Amino acid sequence: MSLSPAEIFPGSIAYFDHSLLAGASFQYSGTLITRSGPMVCYKVSGDSSSSFWTPLTTEYRPERVPIAVGDIQNAYGALARTQNYLQDGRNTCTGDNAIFLAAAQSSDLFCPATRPSIGGASFAQILAAIQTRGGL
Repeated sequence: MSLSPAEIFPGSIAYFDHSLLAGASFQYSGTLITRSGPMVCYKVSGDSSSSFWTPLTTEYRPERVPIAVGDIQNAYGALARTQNYLQDGRNTCTGDNAIFLAAAQSSDLFCPATRPSIGGASFAQILAAIQTRGGL
């Protein structure tokens, strides 16, 4: 099962096909996403028709915000096996949820009961990094 509208909430993690995002009409800051992989939703519009996302990575760099293992609910695959980081608070994107739902069709196979998400102090650190780095 792919990402559903009800699964788009702050902290929700989804996998997107970057080639579908690259062809979509949305706003982004920083570097355009050029790889498929996990992204975390950090904000949803008031009417829930659009959302804001930022990529995660398993590649360490000293400036990257680490995601505490205990702050990832329903961790699976690389989310559970390795340390994860916010790629860069400057790299963010926003658009209509239909864009993200379409980009998740072939890449995201979680179901609502097992949708991974980030909470706790790690989510607060993600929000702070986005603000500090000038993300959307």
